[in-house]
Amino acid sequence: MSYIKELFAATNEAIIYKTKPRVRYKGSKVNKILLGTWVGVTEIKGDYYKVVTAGPDGWIHKDDVNEKSGLKVYYVDVKQGDGSFIEAGNKKIIIDGGPNSNLKRFLGWKYKFLFKAGHKVHIDYLIISHFDDDHFKGLVSLINDPNYTFGKIYHNGIARFYTADDIRKGKIRPEIYNEDLGTVKEVDGIEMLTTTFSSIADIKKLQEIGGLKYRFSKFCDAVIKAKENHKLNSVKWLLEGDEINLGNLEGVQVKLECLGPVPTIKGNKKYFKWFEDSSHTRNGHSVVIKLHFGDRTMLFGGDLNSASENHLMDYFGSNNPFLVDVAKQCHHGSGDFEVNFMKKMKPYATVISSGDNENYAHPRADAVGCAGRYSRGIRPKVFSTELARSQNSKNEILYGLINLRSDGNKIFMSQMKEAKKGADIWDSYEIL
Repeated sequence: MSYIKELFAATNEAIIYKTKPRVRYKGSKVNKILLGTWVGVTEIKGDYYKVVTAGPDGWIHKDDVNEKSGLKVYYVDVKQGDGSFIEAGNKKIIIDGGPNSNLKRFLGWKYKFLFKAGHKVHIDYLIISHFDDDHFKGLVSLINDPNYTFGKIYHNGIARFYTADDIRKGKIRPEIYNEDLGTVKEVDGIEMLTTTFSSIADIKKLQEIGGLKYRFSKFCDAVIKAKENHKLNSVKWLLEGDEINLGNLEGVQVKLECLGPVPTIKGNKKYFKWFEDSSHTRNGHSVVIKLHFGDRTMLFGGDLNSASENHLMDYFGSNNPFLVDVAKQCHHGSGDFEVNFMKKMKPYATVISSGDNENYAHPRADAVGCAGRYSRGIRPKVFSTELARSQNSKNEILYGLINLRSDGNKIFMSQMKEAKKGADIWDSYEIL
């Protein structure tokens, strides 16, 4: 279908009317769309545009649309895990992909019309905070999917090998590795993980040595195949001090600032401090991303824990790069956190991504309480993908997607109501 023009909602919960109203705000409302939602204009009458958009189509006032798509962050309900999709202008970014197909299904729904028209979707940056199944397993099939191409895949540089339990079951791990993350040894009297990787060439070397954990091995196969099929540009680790500068998008400056992991550098070698055990180490050295969009900021902290938060606070000292407007709470609302780190983030709103039927009891009561207590907001906002989930009359699960929209100045966060009445489908908040 051809359109007179293509625009985007300039206000949050912009009203779509069934017919063109004679008086503004008076008319039969059939839909409300969030800030930045696309509309295709098919007819113009006075101050109103007839539009095609998400949900029921109809008429929208000209002051409720403009040419700027802004920032959209989708905190996707991937059950017990993390998966976020970001659109910043025309750039597309994924941060983690959950343990299942939920993120891929969300993208399939979002871009179904492109796929039907025979187009591919290009993901500019795919960032994996760390290689635990609940953060990257769902990405393997996405990377293998012919409908997607990728610019750069970033990760934290910590590979996964067979565990001691795997070895007892007959799996083989090369003798050079004494842990399921590789080789751990003392460097200047401190235990360090000395096995790291960055590029596709490094991944191929790991494959040659062998002993890769099954799911991580599948990821390695997928990225190598994607590179060979010209679906992927490059793979690289992302460390503190790195920046992904997206430049000026629709008049707004955008960048992704990496605040972690912080490696220990000796000569030309980079090591990671060992935090108690394998789990704490790979979680603690998650990629930490601070997204800057105009005047507003969002934090994605992977599975940081108390040990790593202290490590980061010691490294940055009196500097505090962790102050943000919106934070995705680390490790799904685990109780393994530092109050002082929450005080440094001090967001207006927090998003917790967690699932049902798991034995971690995420989110923990103290994590939820502290998220509210150490907020800058007078009325703190704590969103939960798990709490936003519901069931319809057919007992089908309606997953708890959390929407963030921004124009670089204002931020709105929304979730769908469990039961809608007419066009009133959103539970929305301005983040102040």
